[in-house]
Amino acid sequence: MNLSNLYSLIRRFVYSLLLVGINNCFAVTGEVINNYNFGSFTQNNRQASFVMNTTGGISSLSNLTQSGNATAGSILISSNQNGDGVTFSSTSNVVELDGCTITFSNKEPSINSFTLNPGQGKTREVSFGVTVSIDGFCSQGSYSVSGVQIDASGSKTGASTTLIPFQITFNEHVDIVETQVMSFGRIFPSDTGGGQVVIYPNGDYNSNGVHMLNSSTLRVGTFTIGGITNREVQLTFSDAVLSNGTSSMIVSNINADVGTNFVVDRENMPINVGGTLTIGANQPAGNYQGTYTISLVY
Repeated sequence: MNLSNLYSLIRRFVYSLLLVGINNCFAVTGEVINNYNFGSFTQNNRQASFVMNTTGGISSLSNLTQSGNATAGSILISSNQNGDGVTFSSTSNVVELDGCTITFSNKEPSINSFTLNPGQGKTREVSFGVTVSIDGFCSQGSYSVSGVQIDASGSKTGASTTLIPFQITFNEHVDIVETQVMSFGRIFPSDTGGGQVVIYPNGDYNSNGVHMLNSSTLRVGTFTIGGITNREVQLTFSDAVLSNGTSSMIVSNINADVGTNFVVDRENMPINVGGTLTIGANQPAGNYQGTYTISLVY
């Protein structure tokens, strides 16, 4: 190879390097200004979610309670090109925490699109709202993680991705799941008027003043309690009002086989629940349904 050919080859190589360098410089960039702070949460279900707006407000809580101050994340968008039109795409991204997965989606910028001009210094601060979905019970503790993915692109430059760090705290959670609905079966009142049916948590039953047409349809209510293993808890129940149109009956003395105060000795600990149904004199026939409330103090 003569010197002329070698010089030409070197010149083309240097020129290629310069082109690569120039192309890399032509890109809109994002610099983190504010990290996300979502505050403190208590879960009551494996599937949970909430929405943060661009000013840090929390709404649309599902299976969560939230406390503490919250702050939306923001970045400083800049470009080295005058008149660069900036837009954002809402790409979902997933972060793994201890015991759970968090998905960030529906990222809403405080400014949907804009043009960077010299008079504005070719920079603009933008904050982002986000929908946060949780799958699984996050282990108790505070997490500082990077991050919430923000994708920006310029009309005259390339695209860029910025990860905004976030902080979130999860409190000890309680998970109560009903696994079987309490049922008093089919009842036929006697000629003497009203009566009662008692279902005991162990599955036994007693009745007076009524006839049981099919005792096999009687069922205790069953639940599992999780998330607070080895904790002492206090369990209370409200009465239940069973309704059939304008007619109603009361289920009272609802109680559990574990008693009122007990220790949750394992994850997803099962409990059985019974109660006393009172049937009025001349109680109208029909299918009666209702709900009761479990209160757990720990």
